[in-house]
Amino acid sequence: MKRLLFMAMLTITGYAYAQKAYVASEKNYDVSYGSFPSSQMGLYLPFNRTPETHFIIVIHGGGWVAGDKKGDRGSQQILMEQGIASANINCRFVDSLYTHYQAMLADIDSAVNFCIAIADKWHTRKTNFIFMGASAGGHLALLYPYLTNRKVSAIIAECVSADLADTAMLRYETSNGLLNIIKQNDRRYLFAGSANRSEIYDQQSCLSCTKYSDIDHS
Repeated sequence: MKRLLFMAMLTITGYAYAQKAYVASEKNYDVSYGSFPSSQMGLYLPFNRTPETHFIIVIHGGGWVAGDKKGDRGSQQILMEQGIASANINCRFVDSLYTHYQAMLADIDSAVNFCIAIADKWHTRKTNFIFMGASAGGHLALLYPYLTNRKVSAIIAECVSADLADTAMLRYETSNGLLNIIKQNDRRYLFAGSANRSEIYDQQSCLSCTKYSDIDHS
């Protein structure tokens, strides 16, 4: 009986130790999450993380046509020191013919799918991600959770043009030579008559995105 009790105590102790096993912090500046050259993410994972640890998906700014994930490494370092995991993703850039905001949303979706698929290896969560971005990154961070069935914990968006159909905002973008970028953001603009262009601006806008639910993965 004493031997059985001793073996049981060893089993319980071993299980408790396994549950509290040390998980080292991890940094990887270039993790490939998809098939495009731009499909890269920078990964910062804190030590002793668990599937309950907060995980932030960071999307860099750059007017949808520029920028790089490495610009947010300082923020990721601070997050990791506070016990928060993060993946900072690069996406394809918008151009006048082939790549538009729908493709950028599809890239974000691919990155999230990758994080979910590899979560057991990383000791990270599979749902309730937080999305964070500034400027164009903030626009995408707001837009993506509203246009997906993903369960999102929170959204942090800085310096965002939330209403791309706003007349004052369009005047500002025109005066600063930025309107063409907004036009490039949606391929339908290339074929739309002037009567339909305001609706296209509206569908790109975070304030209106609850009306629409399609992410084009083409």
